[in-house]
Amino acid sequence: MKKKVSFKDLFQVNIKYLDYLLDKSYLSHQYFRNIELSGDQIESEFRKILSNLLPLRYKVTYGYIASAASKETEPVISDQIDIIIVDTLVPHSIYIVEDKGMEVVPLECVLAIFELKRTITPDTLNESLDHLFCIQSDLKINKRDAKTYFPAGVQGLGVMYANPLIGILSLDHEKYATKEDYINKYGKVIDERDKNKNMPDLDIWASLSSGLIMATCKLDDPKMLWAYTLRESDKRCPYLLKLRLDNNLSQAYFLSIFLGFVLFYLSNTTGKVAKLENYFFNETI
Repeated sequence: MKKKVSFKDLFQVNIKYLDYLLDKSYLSHQYFRNIELSGDQIESEFRKILSNLLPLRYKVTYGYIASAASKETEPVISDQIDIIIVDTLVPHSIYIVEDKGMEVVPLECVLAIFELKRTITPDTLNESLDHLFCIQSDLKINKRDAKTYFPAGVQGLGVMYANPLIGILSLDHEKYATKEDYINKYGKVIDERDKNKNMPDLDIWASLSSGLIMATCKLDDPKMLWAYTLRESDKRCPYLLKLRLDNNLSQAYFLSIFLGFVLFYLSNTTGKVAKLENYFFNETI
């Protein structure tokens, strides 16, 4: 009798590929001492995984985000970003930097921003939060924008918000013995930054091959997505931690939870129609 494909096997294939990326980057990093190659491999391969899974409406790219307030002022350009997901139903590129795909995109089309690390530690978490905080501050990304839009970004009595997802991804994380160790190590980093008001509006961070996800609301409750797509101005979203240590949850489960969250988020948000004259007829050029 022919064996049927199990649903779990579909995700297990991607998990094996993530493990392969981890080993491959370790070889480049540890033995050949090529840190840049190690990072580039992870970034390009992970962008490929996301591109294969997301609907064609969304483009996975990397590079820089530009924000143009008016024709009279010079547009602001962000630091380099590892993963940018844009909405192709609105204008979504300004300049192609290189043939590999690096480009400059307008802020209005951006639906998600990810910082990507090979291994998350308290130090690399802090570095990622620093980077995301600078990007959000420089571009004045407002996660509390209550304006609504129709798909394709026309403002009106629509059903979608245009607040981009902000996240951190890694293939692996430091290994500790108990759940309490994770909460103490990583929770302290987040609490300290929040207390000093230099915490970006982070929605999720996940270590996908090792089973660690931290998010601002229940990942298995799509009804709670308003807590991501529109932040309440007088409330701080709490962080929830989910580990493989809990109930021996599988790696495939964590990958499916993460991808499901991203898809739910994207399906509830839209890019905006940019004022193209601010970019292409800018008087500072």
